[in-house]
Amino acid sequence: IVGIPLGLILLSWFSKYSFVLMDRLAEGVAEPPVLSTEMLNPLDEQRPMILLLMAIGLFYASDAASYWIGQRGALVLMLAVGALLPAVVAVQGATGMVVQSLNPQRVLGLIVRLRGDYLLILGFIALVWLFSRFVVGSTVGEMLPLVLRIALLMYAWLAMFSLIGGMLFERRFDIGLDDVNTLESLDTGADDDMPDERLRDREMDRIYAE
Repeated sequence: IVGIPLGLILLSWFSKYSFVLMDRLAEGVAEPPVLSTEMLNPLDEQRPMILLLMAIGLFYASDAASYWIGQRGALVLMLAVGALLPAVVAVQGATGMVVQSLNPQRVLGLIVRLRGDYLLILGFIALVWLFSRFVVGSTVGEMLPLVLRIALLMYAWLAMFSLIGGMLFERRFDIGLDDVNTLESLDTGADDDMPDERLRDREMDRIYAE
């Protein structure tokens, strides 16, 4: 039972890291962010908690809706509303604000701007779901060590956020994003105009990232 608080802390840490990874990719930064101890603070980042509450609300709302529209209707409703959750996450990555992601106009507007790319995101999420079912419930998956299965699920989760962040960067002009660090502007060498402290921090971040 002592491991339960530790598990919750690590889960919160990993969830916040996935959002930071999406933000970095949306800005055009090619290198992964450093998993820092500052991410341990559960009050520092509210987006994972909002996403969790929305997923729980979706589950219970669709179950309650089955009383009026039946099981099939509730399933269709859950899939339709669930298809909007990646757009909510994308709005959070584009704006960095939780309030904006709760605006239906903003969410639907982002879907319209992404067009076919949003279908690509949904298709990839469906593949991740099938992959997760295979890792967790199949005979082959049960033969894998538990540590490897958890690592595969964590990698698949980060892959989803990476796809959303990369899509935001590639379509930044269509959705009105300004690229903070474009791929063309990345320089592996020293910058004479950059202060020594910032240069040292950048090099340390690269070392920890590796």
